[in-house]
Amino acid sequence: MPRVPSHAVAGLLRRCYATPISNATRRSPRLSTPRQCHSRLNPRLSHLRTLHSSRNNHANNPPSRTIGDQIPNDWLPPHDAQYTHEDKYIREVRSYDEETGRYAIIGGGITGLAAAYWITSFRPQAKVTIFEGSERLGGWISSRKVKVDGGEIVFEQGPRTLRGVSTGSGLALADLICALKLGDELRLTSQLSEAAQNRFVYYPDHLVKVPSKDQGFLEILWTIFMEPAFKWLPRSTLMEYWVDPRPATLEDESIASYLERRLGTKDCADNLASGVMHGIYAGDINLLSVKSILPRLWHLEGFAGGIVKGLTALKGRKFAWEHRDGLLDMNILLNADRELLRSITQSSVYSFQNGMETLTKALEKFIRANPNVTIKTGTKVENIKYHEATKKAQVSTRTSPNATFKKAISTISGPSLASIVTSNRPQPLQSLASIHSVTVMVINLYFSNPNLLSVHGFGYLIPQGVPFDQNPEHALGVVFDSDCISGQDTVDGTKLTVMLGGHWWDDFPSYPTESEGLELARSVLKRHLGIEEEPSAVQVGLHKNCIPQYTVGHEERLRQAHFELLEDFKGTLAVAGNSFGGVGVADCVRGTRELFFRSDFTKPEDLTGLSMFAETQDRLYEYPDPKYPFRAGLKL
Repeated sequence: MPRVPSHAVAGLLRRCYATPISNATRRSPRLSTPRQCHSRLNPRLSHLRTLHSSRNNHANNPPSRTIGDQIPNDWLPPHDAQYTHEDKYIREVRSYDEETGRYAIIGGGITGLAAAYWITSFRPQAKVTIFEGSERLGGWISSRKVKVDGGEIVFEQGPRTLRGVSTGSGLALADLICALKLGDELRLTSQLSEAAQNRFVYYPDHLVKVPSKDQGFLEILWTIFMEPAFKWLPRSTLMEYWVDPRPATLEDESIASYLERRLGTKDCADNLASGVMHGIYAGDINLLSVKSILPRLWHLEGFAGGIVKGLTALKGRKFAWEHRDGLLDMNILLNADRELLRSITQSSVYSFQNGMETLTKALEKFIRANPNVTIKTGTKVENIKYHEATKKAQVSTRTSPNATFKKAISTISGPSLASIVTSNRPQPLQSLASIHSVTVMVINLYFSNPNLLSVHGFGYLIPQGVPFDQNPEHALGVVFDSDCISGQDTVDGTKLTVMLGGHWWDDFPSYPTESEGLELARSVLKRHLGIEEEPSAVQVGLHKNCIPQYTVGHEERLRQAHFELLEDFKGTLAVAGNSFGGVGVADCVRGTRELFFRSDFTKPEDLTGLSMFAETQDRLYEYPDPKYPFRAGLKL
């Protein structure tokens, strides 16, 4: 392995000691005692770790350079050819030494707040303006405390739990939670809990437990061979190996089509997988893209001709997006509170004492404390265009018609952005305008009886194959909130959430009222769970166009949008949020992080937020990657 060039080390030392703000990191209590680099780590990374640690102290001693700026070019791995189309825009938009400038963030939900956090962390001299059309920040995340007899309970109208994942987006979110010092607020659910091990589907007229590792072999066999929801599994698994690979001309297809083609039956999609898609996307499995939502299944077939063949032939290698996850993990673990990270990522799910809004409120508090950040609620952006004279993004609102920014970051939905963008094209960003979203009604119910449920677990999902007479309300699933997260409520009871609508309501001319929605939810609970008791507290919310649908062709649409943004805005407009790289909270947080610091080190930033879709996703990487042999020594 080549040694670090002496001039690079000298340059870094000179920069640290010559710059007063960077010099402050030497006085940090956390860095008063030098830490030894892991014996298997690349020596280069011992320097990067020290530089990276300054991020955690920036509130008192902001660093003078971004992490990407502090890495000498000759330390970087060779740039892949697919990056070259961005090079000219990077030279035009931002030099490696430039950190100041004005940034506009359109949208103040979790994505917008996370974007502001990363900017102020990695570029503390930058000035940031957040434009939010409503009067509150936080977006779809909404927690409400409700008084009931004997105490208080927490109702969630948006996301209610976060998954404990030890890599990729899940690790990025856990790292943010650690940085915000929310450890004492966490409420973790063990992987050994009933909520973790008992997950159900409703098919065709009763709850069926999804097989899990806590079950015995014979019990799993009984479920597979006796339950209609799983009867397809033995034969289809054996036959999949012999199914011909897809035609070379097929560029994408629906999840239902893929599963039927590979497994030889519709039963998997209709009776099981569609329920999973209801729980995540509230979407129609016959329309959702397998390439975008289940990329590993898609690329395994492309790589080796089938799922089983692909798993056998991979031999530890990783696809491009998995490789990016590994590099992100490496970057986070270089300077992480590993004990807290481990407790978060090894949980089944987690939330916070006062609900999910704890996260957005902590971000808001952090951002408002920064004098370089301006928050404008009740201010809707009416137009965004590229200003040729200044080579900046021009953002117009009703009160500020022609403000220019070094970069604008849109965290609103794809169609909303397309409706306010102006360029030389007659219909700009049509690829984003075509992203459809579904509407979901969420009904929270609290019952004072703590022994109301006959079964306990996370909850259950309702597949599309369930007969109509078993689901005339078009329910998507039911969550057993009181089983999922403990410690939020100050009184015992049973707390449930019923989700209605999604793709089932796509053609509805109008939606149920709150009172009608409550009656529909109670009807579902009566039929499926036998619950007839009157709830002690309820909350009903209709969330219009809340979940984007990654339908067939989604990846190609984002690829087109990437090049259009580069051409029309020269890197001054980027996108992030649940319309693009994932609908989960963790996906949104990770997407904004990589807008300002690419985990692969090949560029200081992602100019559009969609660069990954212009890259080859089926490329395979050895693991550990020879470029990053130190990755093997970074584990939780």
